[in-house]
Amino acid sequence: MRKAACHDSTHTTQQLIIQQSPLMKSLNRRHLRSSWVEVCQVIDGFSGRSVDGSHDIGPIPDIRKIEKKVRELWEKNAVFVYRDGEGPLYVIDTPPPTTSGILHCGHVMHYVEFDIMARFKRMQGYRVLFPIGFDCDGLPIEVKAEQLYNVTKGDVPREKFKAMCWDLVNKWVRRQTEQLKAIGMSVDWTKKYLTMTDDYIRKTQIAFITLYKKGLIYRAAHPIFWCSRCQTALAKEEIEYKIKRGKMVYIKFKIVGSDESIIVATTRPELLPAIQAILVHPDDERYISIVGKEVLVPIFAKRVRIISDDEVDPSFGTGAVMVCTFGDVQDVKWMYKHKLSITKAIDETGRMTSICGDYAGLHVEEARDKIINDLRAQGYLVKEEEIKHEIGVCWRCGTPVELIVSEQWFIKMTHIKDRLLKAADDIKWVPDYYKTRYKNWVHGLLWDWCISRQRIFGVPIPAWICDRCGREVVAEIEQLPCDPVRDKPPVKRCPYCGGQLRGCTDILDTWVSSSLTPLYITGWPDPSYKEKFPISLRPQAHDNIHRWHFYSILMSLLLTGRLPYHLTMISGHGLDPKGVKMSKSKGNVIIPDEVIEEYGADALRVWAASVTVGDDARFDWSMVRFGRRFAVKLWNIARFCSMFMMPSLNIDIDKAVLNPIDRWILTKLSILITEVTDHMENFRFNKALFSIYEFTWHDLADDYLEMVKYRLYEDSNEADVSARVTLYVVLLNVIKLLSPIMPFITEEIYQRLFREYEGDVSISVSKWPSAVLIDEEALKEGELIRQVISSIRREKARRGIPLSKEVAELHLYTTNDKSAYALEKNVECIARTLK
Repeated sequence: MRKAACHDSTHTTQQLIIQQSPLMKSLNRRHLRSSWVEVCQVIDGFSGRSVDGSHDIGPIPDIRKIEKKVRELWEKNAVFVYRDGEGPLYVIDTPPPTTSGILHCGHVMHYVEFDIMARFKRMQGYRVLFPIGFDCDGLPIEVKAEQLYNVTKGDVPREKFKAMCWDLVNKWVRRQTEQLKAIGMSVDWTKKYLTMTDDYIRKTQIAFITLYKKGLIYRAAHPIFWCSRCQTALAKEEIEYKIKRGKMVYIKFKIVGSDESIIVATTRPELLPAIQAILVHPDDERYISIVGKEVLVPIFAKRVRIISDDEVDPSFGTGAVMVCTFGDVQDVKWMYKHKLSITKAIDETGRMTSICGDYAGLHVEEARDKIINDLRAQGYLVKEEEIKHEIGVCWRCGTPVELIVSEQWFIKMTHIKDRLLKAADDIKWVPDYYKTRYKNWVHGLLWDWCISRQRIFGVPIPAWICDRCGREVVAEIEQLPCDPVRDKPPVKRCPYCGGQLRGCTDILDTWVSSSLTPLYITGWPDPSYKEKFPISLRPQAHDNIHRWHFYSILMSLLLTGRLPYHLTMISGHGLDPKGVKMSKSKGNVIIPDEVIEEYGADALRVWAASVTVGDDARFDWSMVRFGRRFAVKLWNIARFCSMFMMPSLNIDIDKAVLNPIDRWILTKLSILITEVTDHMENFRFNKALFSIYEFTWHDLADDYLEMVKYRLYEDSNEADVSARVTLYVVLLNVIKLLSPIMPFITEEIYQRLFREYEGDVSISVSKWPSAVLIDEEALKEGELIRQVISSIRREKARRGIPLSKEVAELHLYTTNDKSAYALEKNVECIARTLK
């Protein structure tokens, strides 16, 4: 074999000759030449034994049987049940899944991320309060019920429609519960809640009444977003925007008393009957001479003024825009700014109103086409352009929304806009860059939050309206939960005018109830809630920053004056393998049940953990398969260790006389523990996973186990004890580090090999590892030996010499005294590892 040499000009070169000893040649070759996996099959005659009394834990069992067994263990021993007591507290506000369908792998990615943190904190000694809720009320459920039963909310009696919704809720709560348990969510199932139970409704109505009495809730007629399909008002936060093909039409308006005209470009010609003014920029020289004049509205023979406004963009279209009630949010701003009148051209069903003349009763798109044709026929249409533009649609059904004036309930929030902005900096964000999205949203707030919905399945607004004076009376706390449609008011007559009171038929926006989860899980309004509030962690997806996140901050500030949580972890979207967001309507979802059936829950969790928190991520089958291979590798490592390892319960590792190679791997382990702990604390789960993988697969399996086999196959001696204890310590700490990510396989290994000695009922409640041993010299020495062995193996491979073939003599050269000493001290390790 070629001589390996290191050079150092300040030292004399030393030569170390390694020869095969007679003992090496006499050892059973099947022991020495087998890989460590193959050695697992050779169990007779070994002096070592596993801690559970057997020589070999056997091949990896059926993963589904392991998962079932482990879940039963957790449940039987109430492993994740929260208990009051001493110690630090960690509270997680679990995002309640909407109970309108099955969970897909996009959900799994999100839920696994914060379950990892829950498990990590539990092992660090925190009392983890980790409840689970289900979001049951509002449009998502109603829309599903209407689709399933082919009805609308008005087709059946109110209570029957509620019963239809409840049937769906109960079905999906059961199904989602099964799915969440299957992926190993370590939530406290004794603290499960639904947002439509009497207790949750009661607390939501208490919040309403509290804010009403503070003067923060009011009822008024105001422009609001309206979905004609869902027949309800929507908040701005519930509007999504999509790009759609359309037409930009250029319309000629004749100036009254003149032969002149002005051309206006618009995408909403159907709003001509609701036009209130034409606006131009005050510095636009094209229009300075006609500001203040009136124009005739084509077809409708209506007169409106030309007004200057510095918010007009002179470069868009012709630089002249028509203000209608209402085409968009900017129209609303201009309406208030210039004190314009309001006329209603589109009603709640999406049809044109009576002011539209011949177009009354037509759907919006029908009216648009007909008006364009009539403008063309009468000579008012200058030109048309095909364009792509952004339109607002309902967040649940995708129907284009309209802005109409309607009497609704509102929560005041623009008055605390500055405090809402400050909240962004007072809360820690993971990743931090999502803070900007929140701030941009708050900066764009224009009006108060419309919280009333003209739907049925939700939290009833606890108020009665006077038929005579129109004022409202809210319920007393003692009446809650209540439904004013069915329940009597707290007084017989209106206290203001003596009129008859009728129950409010509106329900609260679903985000009112869901925004209260941080308060609900801590026990509000009981004063004891302050012991757990603000909560530690709010995980959520980035598409809900302007909804659940924003509203939770708002409601907490208004009700308590405090922020709801210290830290928010923002997850990305799970995408399909092609990079498209998973969506049941697109048919591109991957159901976790299918993945678990073939590869196991741990493999699926490995994919979820491999994603950088905050990033959108494609579902990666190769990463799932890697997770499965890693689970098998871990089991095989544990199987090998089970035949030799010895508990370290009465040994002070730091002071024990250990073999240098054992001290090397323990130092590597300690470095890993420190590194992984830091990654976990900072939500870098992907880096934690791959650090553990590198150590387990390469440092432990490829290097260390190969270097200690010859010591383990002989009768017990001091070196043997050192290796056996080291195996115990390393394997125990590795499965602890992996437990938050791969809870099933690590639990099974723990139960088989460690529980008897460690005492903890589950690895999930065992102590998180801390550094075992730091020996810088052993680290350098071990790395040298590992590199020498690896170099020699590579040389054998280069020369085509089988790795199992014995080498009679090996010459190593070094000019470094320390290296020479280290090599000489580890001659046996090198020789016998290389055979």
